[in-house]
Amino acid sequence: MKFSLLFTLLIACCYVASYSQGSNEHNYGIEHTVDEPSHLFEDDEVLEVSLRFKVRQYTRKKPREYIKALLTTHHSPVDSVNHKLKLKSRGEFRNEYCSFPPIKLNFKKGDFDYEDLDDLNKVKLVTHCQYSKQSAQYIYKEYLCYKLYSVLSNQSFGVRLLKINYIDTGKKKKVIEQYGFLIEPVNMLSERHEILHTEVSTISQLHIQPNILDRVAIFNYMIGNGDWSVKGQHNLKVFVPLVPTPQPNGIAVPYDFDYSGMVNTSYAVPNEESSISSVTERYYMGVCRSEEGFREALQEFLDKKEALYQVVTEFELLNDFHKKQMLNYLDSFYDEFENDRIIRSMQSTCLSY
Repeated sequence: MKFSLLFTLLIACCYVASYSQGSNEHNYGIEHTVDEPSHLFEDDEVLEVSLRFKVRQYTRKKPREYIKALLTTHHSPVDSVNHKLKLKSRGEFRNEYCSFPPIKLNFKKGDFDYEDLDDLNKVKLVTHCQYSKQSAQYIYKEYLCYKLYSVLSNQSFGVRLLKINYIDTGKKKKVIEQYGFLIEPVNMLSERHEILHTEVSTISQLHIQPNILDRVAIFNYMIGNGDWSVKGQHNLKVFVPLVPTPQPNGIAVPYDFDYSGMVNTSYAVPNEESSISSVTERYYMGVCRSEEGFREALQEFLDKKEALYQVVTEFELLNDFHKKQMLNYLDSFYDEFENDRIIRSMQSTCLSY
């Protein structure tokens, strides 16, 4: 009882402002006190965690080899779960450009008590890029892009928003408080839908189920994302059903939206193959369809318009400026439906095979 009371008082007193660096390590309890809840990627509640490792060394060296770390998930002021793990930096551009590069977490397989998390092993953690007041807003907006796509399809990567206390185990014991989010691993999505991930590099848009390809292409057009390609599986993964069919049967699932106009990060630049000068301009990159084919594909976006807007309007952490920016960007997409302007725009840049 004395430990619990002391722990609660320490939790209440030790928080520092977001995106700040404290001088001393928070005295979070790191005892394993409760069984971890299941359904990690199905819960929209922000999960608070502490991640202990040599933070300063990580940001300076951006290691491509794993280093030791301890992740503590806080489920109440006195209940926590520990996971010993390894981590390393990941990504291409963000790894080079960002002061704090994205992280790959490597859990010990079978470290969880729940069947749906038994295969949780290597997990991508999207982190803040720079230490700035805008860093959390960019994280929220990219996170919301994943939630927007999940409105259109359940064959989408689950994400979990985190409030992260990065605790440096080095000499200075500094603490950094930031937001980030986990992305559901490929193997978990495969098992959830009973589909197989394929890494064949010769896959093209013609190998993807037409309705799924059109959804992905229109979604990326909606959020202003030109940083994707089926060929080479750039910022999307391709899956196939367990039972093959003679028709195109690929299932494309997009991810990584930081280069989109919807997120509009400070470092985002347009696709070199497009004719646009800003990521906030839209450029359609899908296969050409007939006018009726485009109209059928777009109907889904009209049917789910209200639900798409709700993803943004009901998210309370986004500040008014960035929320308005996202809503205005959605407005500009739906404005194009008037007089079929969106169809003409898509027809002007679509790919003919």
